[in-house]
Amino acid sequence: MAADHTLPVDEFNVATFTYKVIHEQPIFLDLFVPKTLPFGERPVLIRFHGGILEYALENNLILVSCDYRLIPESNGLDILEDIEDVWSWVQNSLNEAMGTMTNGKSGVDLQRVLLAGERAGE
Repeated sequence: MAADHTLPVDEFNVATFTYKVIHEQPIFLDLFVPKTLPFGERPVLIRFHGGILEYALENNLILVSCDYRLIPESNGLDILEDIEDVWSWVQNSLNEAMGTMTNGKSGVDLQRVLLAGERAGE
C-alpha cells in the first residue's frame, strides 16, 4: 500500500496576517489552527519555510508559518530583523488573532513556544 502524502490542510482553519511592511511590501505569515483544537491555551510552533502540518495537528499546536526576506535581495541582518518582528507579532498579536479564529475558545501558551526552520540555502 502506498503512503498517503496528502497534507491535512483541510483540518485547519487558516488565516494570513501581515506582520510587517518593508518599502511598501507586506511580509506575511499564515496561522494554522486545528479545527478540533481543545479549549484552553495551546502551545505555539513558529515555522520558517512551511511544512510540519501533521506534527501540529497531532499535538494540537498553533502553527505560525512565516515569510521573510531572502538573500541576495536582502542580507542576513534583514532576515534576523524579520525573525525578531515575527516574535514581536507573536507576543503582541497572536492571542487576538486566535480569539478571532476560534471565537474565544482557545488561546496561546506563550510559555511553550518552539521555533523551527531548516537550511535556507548556501
